Amino acid sequence: MSMSWCPYRAHAGGATQRPRCTSPLWLGALLLLLLGAWDQPRAWSQEVTGGMKLLLQELQAVKRSHLEAMAQIEDLRQQLRAKGGPASASYRLPARIEFCGERVPLDEREIRERLDQEFLLYVDHPGQIMLWLKRMGRFMPLIEQRLADYGLPADLKYLAVVESSLRPTAVSTAGAGGLWQFIQATGRRYDMESTPWVDERMDVSKATEGALQYLRRLHGIFHNWPLALASYNAGEQRVLDELREQGVSSYYRLALPTETERFVYKIIAMKVILSNPERYGIVVDKSEYYRPPETEGVTVRVTGSRLHLRAVAEAAGTHFAMIKMLNPQFRQRYLPAGVHQVYIPRGAAATFAQNFKEASGSWSAVESQSVSYQPGPREESAPRRKTIYYAVKKGDTLTKIAAKFDASVESLQKWNRLSSTMHIVPGQQLMILKE
Repeated sequence: MSMSWCPYRAHAGGATQRPRCTSPLWLGALLLLLLGAWDQPRAWSQEVTGGMKLLLQELQAVKRSHLEAMAQIEDLRQQLRAKGGPASASYRLPARIEFCGERVPLDEREIRERLDQEFLLYVDHPGQIMLWLKRMGRFMPLIEQRLADYGLPADLKYLAVVESSLRPTAVSTAGAGGLWQFIQATGRRYDMESTPWVDERMDVSKATEGALQYLRRLHGIFHNWPLALASYNAGEQRVLDELREQGVSSYYRLALPTETERFVYKIIAMKVILSNPERYGIVVDKSEYYRPPETEGVTVRVTGSRLHLRAVAEAAGTHFAMIKMLNPQFRQRYLPAGVHQVYIPRGAAATFAQNFKEASGSWSAVESQSVSYQPGPREESAPRRKTIYYAVKKGDTLTKIAAKFDASVESLQKWNRLSSTMHIVPGQQLMILKE
């Protein structure tokens, strides 16, 4: 009979019960299992310890990255504070604002509120403001120089920003087009033709010339820049009629269509922001401003039925897309028969004529002409004639006024851009040029 280890166990009742004895085979297996697993807790400990070390290393790396990022953010904050960035920007109107040499009456609560609304709508779009600033680098050198040549206030340049966002090909829902947003009829009054082939309202140089002539004429009528700008938007006759009916003389007292009422406030708000963008947290290095295209002009005479712009591009040593970009006034890929002014890259005019003649044959010819997108040096102009402004009185006619100032009716119409069908009205200002 084999021996087995059979311990007794006492039960709660005091009696003892002999359990089932464990066989020697089972006991041996248990001992082997215990001996084989003796080092297992040590392996588990090593695994856990290694995993914890990796986790701690990763956490330390994340912490270092976080600290570095926070240091960079703090550095940027300090830079922005130093440059007037968003951290220090205050979206408040200045206490005093001048526009075209005149003080804006901000002490009147209603006027300040209306300007404040336009200001806040603009200043809350920093990306758009940055884009305006960069575009100003391309177009303002020309506009500012022509304003100075005409003796007009520099603040009028902000009119072009409000009108078109400085996009030469902009077209409104009302059909106004170009940098200065002329409707076709007004554009024709200022020598800008609009045909299915060419729309000269998109020609930056021509449109700027026309806009400044028109603004000078409007100021001659109203002798006040806010009223002149309101009439640029609504038409001079509409503003004259409203002034007469409402019995006021100030733009700020005048009830006009909503768009026109907001128009001048928008221009003033644009000046406030773009003349000092750092004050409102907009920082753009001037090296990032877009540059005026370096161009020169040539006059192309097309004697055939039409001419593809690709031929012009090839003669200028450039490509079709460049010619289209420099000449937004061309609506089609072709130039029709006639004489056209074309902008080409600067330096190309010297060889353009010969290249063009060889490429196109005898059916068209070309002449060089000194025309530039980019303003050149100022030239001394001949002495200007004296300008007189006359307020039309009841019973006046162009014939009577012409006789009074020893001028012709045709001259009066030319000086004031009046057609033969247009009527003058009491209170209207007429410009008269005297030697």
